[in-house]
Amino acid sequence: MDEEHSKFTPNAPLRLEVAVKAAFPAGGLTVAGLRKEIARGRLEVELIAGKHFTTLAAIERMRERCRSNPMDTAASETLTQRDVASIAAKETHAASSALLRLVKADLERSRAKRQQARMAKGKKKSIRDG
Repeated sequence: MDEEHSKFTPNAPLRLEVAVKAAFPAGGLTVAGLRKEIARGRLEVELIAGKHFTTLAAIERMRERCRSNPMDTAASETLTQRDVASIAAKETHAASSALLRLVKADLERSRAKRQQARMAKGKKKSIRDG
């Protein structure tokens, strides 16, 4: 850390622009990169008055989460495009199946309500006729 940024304590809330400069003074990461890590759930952030704040300690924890294990790296390098496509297809199928189940359940509830309404209407009519 250079002199300008050494004044920040590890838990001081910093805007992303300041935090990225303080944590990566030689560059290599941008605010957009921090936002990607926030979206991935690896960087803790506070939203105050519509602005994102993080700390140098949170960035250090993010860096720990981002460190790859040599075993994980070897396994991930063996994934082929076919493997990735297969995983994506399974996730898409599972999501569409879940959506289809929800739609069918909603349709069944709707049918049941209409049938109950028809039955109730029929009972009222037979009471009047009787």
